Amino acid sequence: MPEALIASAIPTLPEAKAYLARASITVDDDPLAVAVNGVAGQVEIYCHRKLKSRAYAPMTVSGSASATVVLPQWPITAFSAAAELSTTGAARTINIAGWRVSTRGVLWLPNDVFGKGFRNIELTCTAGYTFAAHPEEWDALRLASLRWIQSVFLDQQNGVGRGTGFSAGGESVSLIDVAVPKDVAFILDRFLRLS
Repeated sequence: MPEALIASAIPTLPEAKAYLARASITVDDDPLAVAVNGVAGQVEIYCHRKLKSRAYAPMTVSGSASATVVLPQWPITAFSAAAELSTTGAARTINIAGWRVSTRGVLWLPNDVFGKGFRNIELTCTAGYTFAAHPEEWDALRLASLRWIQSVFLDQQNGVGRGTGFSAGGESVSLIDVAVPKDVAFILDRFLRLS
């Protein structure tokens, strides 16, 4: 039985297998699942946020004493509640009617403000990309993941590594000097969390 894919994995095993086959790479399901899972984690680390849709109850953010807060995860696809927590533990319900989220993850409320504080706002929402709601973004994330998975196996097949290099016994070996393949980084850069 092959290793299970983690919840944040975007491509499926059949998609990854088919993508690798185009580069004449054949691999068993277990090492492929390990690579898919590893790349899923690396994509989220690179972007500084979670990308695949999931429910948050709560998503905790810091209030700004304004009608906006910067979200750690976006896009928001469902938003049911927001509360401001005081230092005494009391909660004030925040009016979320008419909410909007920018393409870079700034939540705006037209009818209320978020009180200033550190991790004092709790949002109940669903955030992240799905194929149904965000087909263009989903395809870009899937392509970046598949390409990164392919580079893992090509690096292994060609006996190269990633880093800067090393010396041993008077011999110097130069490695690929970028941890993330440049074409993958180019795709993922539009998904970066800037704050």
